[in-house]
Amino acid sequence: MSIDTTYGIGNKFVTSITYEHAELLNCDPGKRANLPGPAMFHVCERKEDFVYFAQTLVQQNEKFENVNFVGADRSAALKGFLQPLKGTVLVPCTKHVRDNIELQLNSLRIEDEEKKNIISDIFGDHVNCKKGLIDSESVSDFHDKLEILRDKWCSVEKGSKFFNYFQIHISNDM
Repeated sequence: MSIDTTYGIGNKFVTSITYEHAELLNCDPGKRANLPGPAMFHVCERKEDFVYFAQTLVQQNEKFENVNFVGADRSAALKGFLQPLKGTVLVPCTKHVRDNIELQLNSLRIEDEEKKNIISDIFGDHVNCKKGLIDSESVSDFHDKLEILRDKWCSVEKGSKFFNYFQIHISNDM
């Protein structure tokens, strides 16, 4: 399932859930239908609110606490949603991770061509069938590829600052 908070509705937030239905199939053969689920309306983003949301869902249906994976952004408050769930793994949304990386590259004023190369190194290039760091087969494969990228990124002006940011803020989530 995935959970996402919508911003920009005045001073209000809407956090909605979508999930793959176990029995309904999409038009694509074998793919499950993605359906909207419960939502929470709130006026601030506190970890306690997300814990309460998850606890309420578990009270309604005990099976909910056995969800294996939750796709979400990387906000600290939203991670509270996982507390009442048993062994659930947070899978960060690729779009949010990419947005965070692009924001950091822009703040470091890394040139557009180098920025494009770094993004391709991380997320691959689907047009040219190039796999990226995100496509690593294992944790050790990820770390091996990241070591190779360290030299490449650090050869760029301010690339070492980006590499440090990536190691501290992104790599564990990937």
